[in-house]
Amino acid sequence: MTDLIVHALGAAYFAGLLCLAAAGLRGTGRVWATLNARRRRPVRAGRRLAPPAPFPPAR
Repeated sequence: MTDLIVHALGAAYFAGLLCLAAAGLRGTGRVWATLNARRRRPVRAGRRLAPPAPFPPAR
């Protein structure tokens, strides 16, 4: 039983660390997004403006 209890506590602690790491990555991700906005925005805009269908737009 003690092994199961220790394993459960370790799993809960590991899950908590994963949650904290995910929150930290999200926070730093926002900073990196603002720093790399010049590089990433044109690529995203190009992908958004690309036609979703294989046929060209009617103009």
